[in-house]
Amino acid sequence: MSNAEDLVPVPGSEREVPEGGRVIGEVDPDETFEVSVLLRPASPEEHASAHAEVTSGQRAPLSREEYARQLGASEEDVAAVEEFARARGLEVTDVSRPRRTVVLRGTASALSGAFGVSLARCELGAETYRVHTGPVRLPPELAPRIAGVFGFDTTPQARPLFRVAPPQVIAAPEAAVSYSPLDIARAYSFPADAIGSGQAIGIIELGGGFDQQDLVAYFQSLGLATPAVYSVSVDGG
Repeated sequence: MSNAEDLVPVPGSEREVPEGGRVIGEVDPDETFEVSVLLRPASPEEHASAHAEVTSGQRAPLSREEYARQLGASEEDVAAVEEFARARGLEVTDVSRPRRTVVLRGTASALSGAFGVSLARCELGAETYRVHTGPVRLPPELAPRIAGVFGFDTTPQARPLFRVAPPQVIAAPEAAVSYSPLDIARAYSFPADAIGSGQAIGIIELGGGFDQQDLVAYFQSLGLATPAVYSVSVDGG
């Protein structure tokens, strides 16, 4: 097991107290949470080539097994992180070679010690978050395998960028007009037999959610079967 002074920083993992934030104390050492360890691709060269071909539309989509082999993490790297976790009293709660992630769970004390992270409680606006200052660190023998470690900092990573327009005087408001996806499809001569069968769409939700009754009512209004919708929580979100 490496000493704290032997750990090396993960490039790009440095953090500071966010603008407008104020450190108000230490994190409870017994607080339990999870971090996600992002591994390097099993073959960086094959990863870059396959990713470029898929995103440019030059090849058919990969099966899950092909994706794991070509773009995922290696079994050796996963095993190295699992061994690292066991040696430091951390629990492995999830492993995904296709996503190249290993999720570790432990107390704040154990996690901060394992990754050489300094944690604090930060007041930002009306909320209190967990933050870390400086970089995340790893043992030298493990560092080349790791692309990033996420979950120590719980401050919002995105914010709305819209601006409210000033009030305007409208002489004669026009009737609102809305168009359904079917209206848009007809306007652009979308193939009538292209119903999306067998396809999946992932939507990132930064808060909020959905109501199943609303979904059913919406697709019934379009004369379409309601698709299966699954919520996947990421890092406790």
